[in-house]
Amino acid sequence: MAKKTLAEQIAEQKKEMEDKNINGKTAHIATVLGNKTESRKDGCETVVWRFENKRFWIENYSIECSGSDGTMGGFHREVKYNGIRVFYMAGGGEESFIPGEWEKEFNGLYLKAQKRYKEIEEAKSKLAEWRKEEQERKERIKWGL
Repeated sequence: MAKKTLAEQIAEQKKEMEDKNINGKTAHIATVLGNKTESRKDGCETVVWRFENKRFWIENYSIECSGSDGTMGGFHREVKYNGIRVFYMAGGGEESFIPGEWEKEFNGLYLKAQKRYKEIEEAKSKLAEWRKEEQERKERIKWGL
């Protein structure tokens, strides 16, 4: 069997990265388990979600700039494990992915983020229902019903 070219090896890594949904998981972990920082300067709005623990540094970064000639934006998502970049994706097409043992712990963080997201959504739903009931109670009192 012939040795694969570098381009073929990279194509396989990209497919593996996509099949494992590393990009989506990175965004989910950062936005659910991380902290949000926002800034506005010179017509640009930057939003950064960042999760950090002893081994991971996970970031979901986006920027949007508005001007007289329209709106432009960009993003990048990055995962560092023990200080080494193991995943990177930017809006301009730059990508990198180094599969390894880190993925097991990363997937554990993703499951934790899914559970936390579900808890948050349930709490929001309960709060919305309570507000609706409270508004109805006030209307009943207001109309003597």
